[in-house]
Amino acid sequence: MLMQGTTEVNEQGVLEIGGVSVKELRDSFGSPLLVYDYQEIINNINKFKEAVASYPGEAEIIYASKAFLCRGIADIIAKNDIYIDVVSGGEMARALSGELTADRIYMHGNNKSEAELRTAITEGVNTIIVDNFYEAELINRLAREENSVVDCIVRLIPGISAHTHEFIRTGQADSKFGVSIKTGQARELIKWLVGRDNLNFKGIHAHIGSQIYDVTAFKELIWVLIKFMIELRREDNILVEKLNLGGGFGVPEKSEDPEVDVVKLVGEIAQELVESCDREDYPLPALLLEPGRSIVGSAGTSLYTVGSIKEIGELKTYLAVDGGMADNIRPALYGAEYEAFIANRCLDEEDTEVTIVGKCCESGDVLIEDELLADPEPGDILAIPATGAYTYSLSSNYNGLLRPAVLLVYQENVQVLIEREQEEDLYKNDCKLEI
Repeated sequence: MLMQGTTEVNEQGVLEIGGVSVKELRDSFGSPLLVYDYQEIINNINKFKEAVASYPGEAEIIYASKAFLCRGIADIIAKNDIYIDVVSGGEMARALSGELTADRIYMHGNNKSEAELRTAITEGVNTIIVDNFYEAELINRLAREENSVVDCIVRLIPGISAHTHEFIRTGQADSKFGVSIKTGQARELIKWLVGRDNLNFKGIHAHIGSQIYDVTAFKELIWVLIKFMIELRREDNILVEKLNLGGGFGVPEKSEDPEVDVVKLVGEIAQELVESCDREDYPLPALLLEPGRSIVGSAGTSLYTVGSIKEIGELKTYLAVDGGMADNIRPALYGAEYEAFIANRCLDEEDTEVTIVGKCCESGDVLIEDELLADPEPGDILAIPATGAYTYSLSSNYNGLLRPAVLLVYQENVQVLIEREQEEDLYKNDCKLEI
């Protein structure tokens, strides 16, 4: 049973999150629910702060908001004095809807629209990560029209493939993100940026994938980037001030998954960067990291109510819950693996093997295959831990299902971060037929 943050089992065998029982949460707020442990989010942020504290140069922690973003999360980022990245006008608007200011925002994306870029420039975002030549020319024109100078970081294709699922790899040679070092496009784009009056080249960015559990891939990335930085300085007299190594730090989603010591891992990354720069007599750049999943992943727990339990002879037993791929598509999308338990009877023996499915009209709506549970019954509360990242962000209204309420729990206090959708929300943007 995966227990993270302040989740614990009380004497009655009921799971508690932040000191509040899941029975109380379901009774008060309905089902399904996505519940965040506030203290776990803060602990994860502090681990990254501690990890970069020993780096002799400047360092920035940038929360990758695609993992999960709402007004409350943006406020947490603001209160804890770190940065945030967004990839669309919608994410930018959501980030700015609370206490966060634009100078804490990095703007990502491989196909930013003119409207999104103009808003980013007029709002005064910290930095725009430039993905391609077309975008660079567009940013330059808009910055000139707005009489602004825009700080830019160029996203590179380093040609490194992290050993993760193909859908969450981003650094391989044929990635849709960024410009290639190998083909010379990256150097050409950077030289072009440096020659523009309204653009201020600050550094380079690379992200090689997600769910990385050791330093090997990051070391390889640093070697590739340092070599490129040396070439830029030697051939073009261009210095890289900021080096953004992306995110992708692994988060356990099952009990047998390895734990990642963030302080140790980031410390090894920083040490490799320092030693590489010392060896090549290169001025130490600012180190930027973009954790997303590793900030919120372990802090989230999905709660469902058990519905039908169907035995197919001796072949399989299906246990259906009141959610599924509409609120967590990750298992169907790229084979994400979770574990589950009966949260209102945590102390009971787990002796019944079931396949946990959702209520969507798809055979692929499977959350967990062949899971041992404690003699489940309709009405039980099923908990799936470590669902804080990319669940709500990827959720949908398929089959007319409603997105769940999202709660934040801290020291027995509960706050609603996002209200549960209502049926009228499904058709509020529909137009009456007039033909």
